[in-house]
Amino acid sequence: MSNIRTLFENIKSDPLHDQILKIFEDPIQNREFLNWSLGVVNGSSLGLEDQTLLNRFLEDAGAQPTTPGLAGQGSRMLRHFRNAML
Repeated sequence: MSNIRTLFENIKSDPLHDQILKIFEDPIQNREFLNWSLGVVNGSSLGLEDQTLLNRFLEDAGAQPTTPGLAGQGSRMLRHFRNAML
């Protein structure tokens, strides 16, 4: 966990990054997104179909889960991200 904290502080102090916000910091028991991978995409380079899929994904992140117990930290993070984008 200390490696992640160090990385976060490095990014936060980097002048190329601004408005860095820590959403939460808690230990986790299980991964919520098993197939998660991270990358950077310039939104303006996306085609219309990909933009539509991304918008739908972010909209769905704000929906209340239909299965009890699925409103985990990952879902809250996605809702925060979606709201920040609006």
